[in-house]
Amino acid sequence: MDHGHAYRVPRRADLVLAVLQHDVDECFETARELAAAHPPMCALTLWLDRYCAFVLTKHGLAAALHSGEATFAGLGAQLLERLEPALDELVQAARAAGEMGDGASAMDLLRAVAHLCTPGPSHIDYTRRMITLLLAGLRQGSAAQRADPAAWATDETR
Repeated sequence: MDHGHAYRVPRRADLVLAVLQHDVDECFETARELAAAHPPMCALTLWLDRYCAFVLTKHGLAAALHSGEATFAGLGAQLLERLEPALDELVQAARAAGEMGDGASAMDLLRAVAHLCTPGPSHIDYTRRMITLLLAGLRQGSAAQRADPAAWATDETR
């Protein structure tokens, strides 16, 4: 290499950040795809399952995100802010369809699911059961639940 050329080797933190941003963008886009292909509450449930998988696959990065590395400063909040509009569209559609009550915001759901994923990938069955309970609670008071308590369940969400 001569003196006129410098090659910048990407730092590990930059590579991790690029992968995270790509995965968040995919998760964001999945919301639109699910909304177009499924009834509102089903789309919401499937998206939260996708988000859960995203959080669980990134479980090992928690230490890096809290390492003090400047690249990761505020990243957790940025990721949630990026995903909130996608989930909010699904939440609003489920409410408009009478399939979900007004008990929680999109940000509430993002944080709740992230916390439910805390035990890690080895506890996926537990995490999914807890998310199912959370969603059942959100259905309470919805027009669909009042009409027929079993109406919210589909083959895809059982």
